[in-house]
Formats: sequence, C-alpha cells, structure tokens
Amino acid sequence: MKKVIRLTEADLENIVRKVLSEQSREEERGKVQPGDKQTFKLDNTFDSGQYRLNDTPELQNVVNSIESFISKNPDSALIAVINAGESQVPNPQGFEEEGSLARARAAEVKKYINSKFPNIKFTDDKIVIGQTPWDDKKGKDHEDYKKEQFFTLTIDGTGKPIQPRVKIVPEPRYGSDGIIDFIGFLDGTGYTFDRNNPEQEALRRKFNLSPKHEEWRVNRISHTQTCNRHRSLCDWIEYDNRKIIPVNSQEILNQVIQKMQSEKLEWPTGILGDEIVVGRRM
Repeated sequence: MKKVIRLTEADLENIVRKVLSEQSREEERGKVQPGDKQTFKLDNTFDSGQYRLNDTPELQNVVNSIESFISKNPDSALIAVINAGESQVPNPQGFEEEGSLARARAAEVKKYINSKFPNIKFTDDKIVIGQTPWDDKKGKDHEDYKKEQFFTLTIDGTGKPIQPRVKIVPEPRYGSDGIIDFIGFLDGTGYTFDRNNPEQEALRRKFNLSPKHEEWRVNRISHTQTCNRHRSLCDWIEYDNRKIIPVNSQEILNQVIQKMQSEKLEWPTGILGDEIVVGRRM
C-alpha cells in the first residue's frame, strides 16, 4: 500500500527553497571566491639546473586555474608574486652567482604568464637560498636539496582596480652632434638649448642656477630610475618635434623656470597603494 503525503503550498515553497539553498552551497564550494589568493606550484616545470619552462600538464593546469581565477575576479587588480627557492647544489655554467638560476626561472615564468595574461602585474620576486650545505656524497637529487628547490606563483585578487600608469618624461635627448639639450615636461611641452649658440648657452647656465633647479634635477633622476625599474607602471610621454621650442629669450626661459618650479611628479604605486621610489628624493 502506497503512502500518500499531502503537502500544502507553504510546504512546497519550503522544499524548493531548501533544494535551491543546497545547490547554491554546492556551487560555491567549487568556485574561486572574488578577492581570494591562489598559489600554484611549478616545481616540476624545470629540468635540473635549467631555467627554460617545460610544457608539462602541471603548467597547463596552472594556466587553466588562472583563467578560472580571472573570471571570478573581473574587477580586481591581479597582482602576482613569485617565490623561488635555490639550494646550495652548484649551479651550471652561467649561473655561478647565488640566486641567479632562481631569478632566471622567475623571469621565464613572468614572460610566459604575461604572454597568456597581460593584465597580471608582478611584484618583486622573493628568492630564498637553501640552508643545507652542499655535500657531493649526497648528490644533487637528495631530498634535502630537492625540498629547497621550490617554485610557487601566488596570484592575489584583493587589490584595488589597476591605477592609471604614471606619466614620465624621457631622459634628456641630444642632437646628433651632442650640443642640443632637451627638457620635456609632463604637459607634453618641450624646450631646447643649443650650446653652440652663445645666447642660448647663457640662458642654459641661468636655468641651471635658478632656484629649486637642483631639487628638480634630483627628483627627475629618481623618477627616471623608478620608472626604468618598474616599466609596467609608467608611460613615457612622446613629444612632437615640430612643437619643441628653442630657449632663445629671457621670456621663454621664464616659462621653462616656472614649469620646472611648479611641476609635481607622480610616483607609481605598489600593491598596498604605497609610492614606489628608487634612489634619493628631496
């Protein structure tokens, strides 16, 4: 005899709500949550003593996982950091410097990952040198050394949206005969001093002696060094040669000095929003 269960409309609503809730929990268990960090192991993608990547199933799995991670973090700045360990096993020729093999492997991974995912930004690599002294009786494949030859890639989706790149003027340009000094500013204007022209050379010397010139010069050097080291965070301004102005009068020199004194350089920011500055800044 079959048992008949009578359900009210309210009972049906409760059952449906419970089923949907369970389905939702099951789906969430398989998701990469927005804002999560994920770490991928790449220990087995390099041959011993080599820095070239091998196209292994492990590497393809990492690529697939990163694609999934990006799809769950569409509005976040994706920041990646590499942790690479290097044991004290003697490195092959060309990598005698401590940590050089690990750094070469890191550079290879960054190049490969950015070829697949150009919006991922890398912070400085973390290279760890193993503490186990080299013992040729153990051999290079001893477990003590293997565990120190780790390689991980961590991707963080908790960052704020990627900031616009910092604008930077290129380093001073010179004419083919080395006698033209060029000065560019962040607003895209450019000026030249011709050292072979007595009037312009005198104005150039006055510019170098003007108030705040030394502070401006040191800041410019630091700014260039910073952006040279973090090129992905900066954009170089391009100048229209047809609009570059020769400094051939006191009036134009005054314009250059005013621009120099009022210029405020922007500095690239790191993963925590702090300014990145290389060198001395006044």
